[in-house]
Amino acid sequence: MSEIPQGQIPPLQKNKALDYLFAIILGLLFTFSLAYTSKDVGVPRDESIYFYAGDRFADWFEKAVSGQYGGFWASFSQKNIDEGFKINHEHPMLMKSLFGLSHRYLHQKWQWISDPILAYRLPSMILAGLCAFFTFLLSVRLFNRWVAVFASLALIAQPHFFFHAHLSCFDLPVTAFWLMITYAYVLARESLKTNWFYIAMAGITLGLGLATKLNAFFAPFTLLAVSFYHLYHIKKSKNQMLWQIFKLRYLHIGISMVVLGLLVFILHWPWLYHDTFFRWGAY
Repeated sequence: MSEIPQGQIPPLQKNKALDYLFAIILGLLFTFSLAYTSKDVGVPRDESIYFYAGDRFADWFEKAVSGQYGGFWASFSQKNIDEGFKINHEHPMLMKSLFGLSHRYLHQKWQWISDPILAYRLPSMILAGLCAFFTFLLSVRLFNRWVAVFASLALIAQPHFFFHAHLSCFDLPVTAFWLMITYAYVLARESLKTNWFYIAMAGITLGLGLATKLNAFFAPFTLLAVSFYHLYHIKKSKNQMLWQIFKLRYLHIGISMVVLGLLVFILHWPWLYHDTFFRWGAY
């Protein structure tokens, strides 16, 4: 990937193979430590509701795939969607679906995980590992490996973060998606040639973040401010070529976030397919 001179802003470092190796090891160790300590963390009220909702969502997925609704497309009738997703319909369903499917298959069917609570929690724990992974990679790009080690360890050592990383809730997962959105944004803007894959990933990760919790809605506005700040410095440098490149690049990223982000969000949530205006308004 060819680097572009960044106007008045120093160019970011590139991640090397060793950085990815360190990040993977750190993410895996954190995930395993969470799984090991899961039995020491009690079940708060919110988590118990998401367990139940996740199981109902898993029921719907199984019936849809097996044809128990009278065919796959019949699964999307209002009656069947309401049956599967009415419980806890106040929130998007990505994480609750993962909680339920993890419990259904890893614990009940395949019996890979003996502890049912751990089976529910595993998707959050994996995303917690990805928080460490992307914090490390972003820190290398912005500074160096020593800073990346400190930043990652400082993140996972926070008691509040460590506690939430165990739970089948949404706070930790949406934090992970914020980091993924930011990382995709950084990669999308760095190459000399337009990299459509990373531009698309900026929109897709935003959609997944919105499918997790409403907090992700603020990510593109934060990155928009960063983009304006960057363009301001390029304007000051009077480099017209860079101005044209980045003006168009940020436009592409913005369109991806609006179009793909909303598309992923809408498609992931069958609850919105019927009484759409009312249900969007309720959300």
